[in-house]
Amino acid sequence: MKHETNNLKFRKIKVISSIPGRIRINISGLLRNEKIAFSIGYELAKHTNIVSFHVSKNSGNVLIYYKDISLSKGNILILVEKALKSSNEMIIPENIDRRHLIKILIDAMNPLSLFRKKHSKKIYEKEYSISNNILKNSIGSSSIIFLFTSSIGSVISALILGYPGILFAISAASYYYASTKLKMANIYLKSNSSLTFLNNIDTLLVENDVFQDRFHNISGLQLSKYDIHKLTILNKIDNPVNCDFESLINNIRILGVNNIFIIGNSQSGIIQYISYLLGVEILDINNLEKKQNYLMVNKLNNTVSLTTDRILESQLTYFHSDLIICLYRNKSPNILNADINLEYSNMNKLPFLMELSYFCREINTQTQNIATTLNILGILLVTLEYLTPLSSIFFYILNTFVMTLTLKLRFKRFFSKSSNKQ
Repeated sequence: MKHETNNLKFRKIKVISSIPGRIRINISGLLRNEKIAFSIGYELAKHTNIVSFHVSKNSGNVLIYYKDISLSKGNILILVEKALKSSNEMIIPENIDRRHLIKILIDAMNPLSLFRKKHSKKIYEKEYSISNNILKNSIGSSSIIFLFTSSIGSVISALILGYPGILFAISAASYYYASTKLKMANIYLKSNSSLTFLNNIDTLLVENDVFQDRFHNISGLQLSKYDIHKLTILNKIDNPVNCDFESLINNIRILGVNNIFIIGNSQSGIIQYISYLLGVEILDINNLEKKQNYLMVNKLNNTVSLTTDRILESQLTYFHSDLIICLYRNKSPNILNADINLEYSNMNKLPFLMELSYFCREINTQTQNIATTLNILGILLVTLEYLTPLSSIFFYILNTFVMTLTLKLRFKRFFSKSSNKQ
């Protein structure tokens, strides 16, 4: 009975305003309820006659623009009612790492994590390298301060300000903000730091299933790449590689990734045609192990695999990649297995993800330099006996807070500029 009561509460729909083509409704139960908001958005997005909509969890209102020739106000209310009924069964995609920012910062600055090197060396390689130098300089400056002041308190203050945990906190906060913003664009990460691997790509592996929607109608035909080329010119078949695919590959190349492969049957005319048109090499699916060994031996940076939800578990489990990006066709995936997950229709956002990764690297370096400089100034204040151990802790925390806030503002500006470009 309780389950039914909840459903009845959610199904209270009040029309606030309505004119042909536009309706604003209020839904009891929508307020701060992400599951209902997602369910409504999921249902409305499936209909081509819905021009646009905005679901607000803060006000409990839904604003919908629709083609009034094809839909009526009653039809809209039925759609919303349907979404509310299915909201209990709806599984919302989520980032696997759901820690709060405060918890992330504490974990990042934890001395046990730092000195035992529990942080990923691959992700925080630069931070570990800088930390060694900072610790050496911190110990050296503390010794000098003790020689001049003979103050244990000043030594402790200098060691506090010389602790390099703030470097890891800045990187962790940066990845957190990026991940949070991406979630709002329906891009989900297994780990907040997954983006790191995109700023140093050596090889991109593209599963042939990424192109499957374009050539499913000719996949059963024994056509050579030349036959396919002729048929596309004569408009007898759809081109397996449309402008979006070409633009995607070209944009990825512009960002510095030239080592691109398509994984498929090298004897297939379709695969050969795609390879020819995009200018990418073929990794024969029947000979992956040999090719994999070659790639690993000649590996300089990161290998990224681009696949789909249809073959993620069966196809790529035996192929090594530093990062797996999944293009899922199901708009409400139950399980997000890849490192980065986005809708198939949003594959054109891949270059943006790479740009975001570059931005993270750049902003991390800049912010870490500023934070380190401020802590050095703090150490100078310690030598002048302006800071005690307690005030040094406060100085350190304040520095971390200001740097974190700076990151937030810069990410907000970055995403704002990106949305304006799009």
